[in-house]
Amino acid sequence: MYGRILPPILLLALILAATQSFADPQSAIEQMRHRIESERQQCLDRALELDQRLQAVDTARKASAASADRGEVDEHVRAAQATLKYIKDIVGRDLPRTAGEAEAYARALDQSTPRTRGVTEIIRVTPTMTMAVSAPATVSELKARVDEWVTNYKSTPQGVVLEDVANLGDIRSVSYNAGLNALALDDRAVYFLKTPPWTTAVLARAIAQDYDEERRLNPERVGVSIGRTFIAYGKFPKDSDVAQDLFMVDKFLAEIVFGERRWTASYKFADKYLPQSSADGDGNVAVAFRFYRFKFEVDHGVIRSTRNGFDATVYPTSKNPAKDGGGQPDYEAIKRGTRYPAYEANAKHLMANIDYYRKEPLVQRVFDEGETAAFLRGLHRAHVDLVSLARKMDPSN
Repeated sequence: MYGRILPPILLLALILAATQSFADPQSAIEQMRHRIESERQQCLDRALELDQRLQAVDTARKASAASADRGEVDEHVRAAQATLKYIKDIVGRDLPRTAGEAEAYARALDQSTPRTRGVTEIIRVTPTMTMAVSAPATVSELKARVDEWVTNYKSTPQGVVLEDVANLGDIRSVSYNAGLNALALDDRAVYFLKTPPWTTAVLARAIAQDYDEERRLNPERVGVSIGRTFIAYGKFPKDSDVAQDLFMVDKFLAEIVFGERRWTASYKFADKYLPQSSADGDGNVAVAFRFYRFKFEVDHGVIRSTRNGFDATVYPTSKNPAKDGGGQPDYEAIKRGTRYPAYEANAKHLMANIDYYRKEPLVQRVFDEGETAAFLRGLHRAHVDLVSLARKMDPSN
């Protein structure tokens, strides 16, 4: 929304151009006043939308018992309320009569813009429950999981995958508001995206254009694998910013699971934990990370995430690569019940303390990207044209 307000330099340029274009200075001032009146109305629109968002956040805050997050929510609410007061004070002023007054007024309007940019964070800090799902405990459970991966990805992920679908029901129309970076569904609910528009556009195109020739369906895959080769599944572009996030978060989390101390040489682990390493080396083993189990609810017209999940699965890999160059499971080792106690202990620690590690901006960003992907899959299942939506978000591609 703040993108609609013209910067003061542009308003000033319009004022000067108008002054030079008309012999009658009063006519130029009149045009300028009309222009500023339009800008002022947009400020009022912004204030109204901001006020509605504050009401939704206040309701969510009162319903939450997560005291650790409430301080941050209160801080954002106070900032948003100050912004509302500032905007209302500005629009309550008399319209300018001279070019000098117009310049000062334009600057005041523009100063209200950066104050609202942090308000989207109000939605981010409302409490979301993270579920750390247990790793497969039996041979049959592990086999079932790797079978599912082979079917869906054609190889076993040795990296990070973003899974799950938001249940959004029937949708007739979706509109994108660039100023708010938000999606409005049927004018009945709004979802404030936690990812920038170019990232959302990449995910939307990848989900919409994925296709499995063998199964003749769209598996909507988003994920990467780092083994013998770097793989980005489906139509997910390997060189995109979001793919680079997944590659880097895999490197960070895998170091914890495998007890390596390269990136994390001086890192402070949760509960003073020291990742274990294996004396045997255990070369033919991999770990796959899933960000999934995203759940959404509508609260006073605002769609927000109320739950997400994470798991880390350690499993034996074959010496022979899959057709796509990725890994494939060592079914004989799985059948024998081969285990990796040190790595599994590290993975268990990681899952139990994922809320600690998601304080890292990179990890939190991947949770946000997983949430966006789940929401976009919900739109895709409701027959929303994600390619057209992506074009509106990122016209350059």
